[in-house]
Amino acid sequence: MSLPNTYSDPVNFFTCKTTNGGNPEMWLEGYTSGSPGKIVGWNDDFPKDSLLDYSWIPNARIISPLPNGGAVWVGASSTNNPSFTTDVYAGLSDVQGPTFNNFPELLKKHSFMSGIVDTMYNCIAWSVGITSSKPYYTSLKDYDVFYKGYGYIPCFGADTINAAIALWAYVINIVDTIFWHASVTKNTVNSNPHGFEWESKIGVYYERIMHTRYALWSDDYTYPVHYGTIIRYYKPDPGRAGNEIIPAAESTFSSSDLNRIAFLKDLIPDLVKTGFDAKYLAWKNTWRRPELAFYSNPRTYSESEEYESLLRYCEKYGKALWPLIFEKLSQEDPFVSNMLEDLTFVENRYLYEKIKSTARDDVKAGKPFLTSHSIYIEYSKKLLEKEYPNILKSIDDISVKEKANFEINISANSQEIILNLYSTKNEKAFIKLYNVFGELELEEDYNIYRGNQTIVINASSFKKGIYIVKISIGDESLSQTISIN
Repeated sequence: MSLPNTYSDPVNFFTCKTTNGGNPEMWLEGYTSGSPGKIVGWNDDFPKDSLLDYSWIPNARIISPLPNGGAVWVGASSTNNPSFTTDVYAGLSDVQGPTFNNFPELLKKHSFMSGIVDTMYNCIAWSVGITSSKPYYTSLKDYDVFYKGYGYIPCFGADTINAAIALWAYVINIVDTIFWHASVTKNTVNSNPHGFEWESKIGVYYERIMHTRYALWSDDYTYPVHYGTIIRYYKPDPGRAGNEIIPAAESTFSSSDLNRIAFLKDLIPDLVKTGFDAKYLAWKNTWRRPELAFYSNPRTYSESEEYESLLRYCEKYGKALWPLIFEKLSQEDPFVSNMLEDLTFVENRYLYEKIKSTARDDVKAGKPFLTSHSIYIEYSKKLLEKEYPNILKSIDDISVKEKANFEINISANSQEIILNLYSTKNEKAFIKLYNVFGELELEEDYNIYRGNQTIVINASSFKKGIYIVKISIGDESLSQTISIN
């Protein structure tokens, strides 16, 4: 096996998981002027560490800096049973960095970096081989449903042979369990093991690592915490023919939903939207903090002053800012679920629980299951439908909360829309008229002047019904609902 020419750090070379007998031998050869050179490293026994639930096989590893260029030779020393399989890993560095100091059992020379930083997935996703989402659930029942969809069932009395996935959590009491992590050693898709024993994706903003089974254990309930203890194992479902995967059902906002969200967003005064964006960005910038970044639990990312400031801002404007949250969810921001829960669950949690219950029933019936992100999408779609009039009213009420540089009163009849306007300066006014479906019916602009004035718009061509008028002057905007009779 040829190796890259250089590595920036000393690396680990080792064989493991040998089967069918045989005592593997591995030599590390250097190159000199393009020709094979002398042996520069070889494997040897690595004794069992008394702190670990793991014993290295004979002749397990080479730990050696790599010369400029090289190759690995693997053979067997047993002549009566030379047939064996073994995994060979090359170029893995020890876990490093202050974050990993939070795990005292994650010992050097027993734990290795196995993947680069990738923020597209978390530990739960990697436990089933997903590299494009960040699933997270809050109950064992939900995890059982999730893993069943990928060909795994709970495994009680797990051992080194049948255990495939380990689910980590803190069990505070009989009804309060906080889930932190999942690690994997084999899966239903790929028959190859995940390293010499177990592998984990560390949170959302860290690498994947190989480690021994209990290396991430802790009974410390204070921040910064570790991952608690393993509370459930899963194994491949032997009853599933070929261990086939039931594809997850991914929900999205429909084009009609997105248009309605965009329409509501457009009605929100620009200053209010700017304030939201600034506070949301400040919160988003906390997600990579070392004390947060090695978690997959979304709730952890709400533990900051920036999040509390954003939450207070949203509470000030009530349901008027829900469209901005729906938009963030549509963009797949991984932790916006915190805002949905904190701002909407008091009145509407029953909708969320009903969607989850239906999703569980679908899996029992052999149908695709909803991902955690999809459940929040479905919940938000229900909110948008149920609360649409209240969202509109809440946006209308913003003009009471925010004193703009202009004031307006709008009235309408079958022939005219009349805007009585007071402005503190000379400006250009942009006026939009929407129907109740969020469709733009009219868009015009006017030069306005300091003081009182009246703008009249011909309404004779509009159908009878409810409309929303939005007027923007400078970086401020106001909206008002009218009825054309």
